[in-house]
Parts: sequence; structure tokens; C-alpha cells
Amino acid sequence: MILKILLVFPLFLLEFITSTEYDSDVNQQQYNLINNPKIFNIGAILSESKHIQTFINGIQDAKNKSLPNDLELRSKAFEMSQNPIHTARDVCDELISSEVYAVIVSHPKHGKQSPTSVSFTCGFYNIPGN
Repeated sequence: MILKILLVFPLFLLEFITSTEYDSDVNQQQYNLINNPKIFNIGAILSESKHIQTFINGIQDAKNKSLPNDLELRSKAFEMSQNPIHTARDVCDELISSEVYAVIVSHPKHGKQSPTSVSFTCGFYNIPGN
């Protein structure tokens, strides 16, 4: 009799643990659906100021045409400095503080150091950059 109970108890315990984990997963999924962000900030570091307005218009078009009503896209853009240290500082001051979800980087007019500093800075904060 005792041997029979000992053999059945682990199966009962295993079933209880897996059902508890399942309920926990369902609760976590429901929590995530309720608490998903509704506002997404997209940053851009562009080589020329004339591209900034194009970027802002593109974000507005995507927001107006492609997204459900309860989601919002916001743009944050500035012109890239030729100095990579200034560009990295600008990323921290302008984009990181705005809690951006992604960063778009254009090719610079001269040199290639500034996009590299943006990439390293965004990578440090786990922000996708392209």
C-alpha cells in the first residue's frame, strides 16, 4: 500500500506543477496584453537637415495609414555631427532620454565614425539601430 502511494504521489505532484506553470503562463500572457506599450518613439540621426522633415513625414504617414487607433508612433530626429563623440553625446541626450525603441542612422557626408558611435551607443543600451 505504501509503495503504491509513493509511486502515485510523484505523478500527482508533476501534474500539479505543470498545471500551475500553465496557469502562470496564461496569466502572464493576459498581463502582457494589458500592459503593452501604446506609444513607440523612433529616433533618427540624419546626415542633412533636409532629411529630418522627410523622416518626420514618413512617421506621420505610417501612423495615419498603418496603425490601429490605440497605437501611436512618435519621431525624434536630429542632424549628425561630424565629431563621433558629439554624435554619441547627442544620442544619449536626445534619443535615449526620449526612450526610443529603434534608431535609424544615415550615411554621413564625410567619414564613417559618427554612425559607428551611434551603433556602439545604441548597442550599449540594447536599442536596435540600423
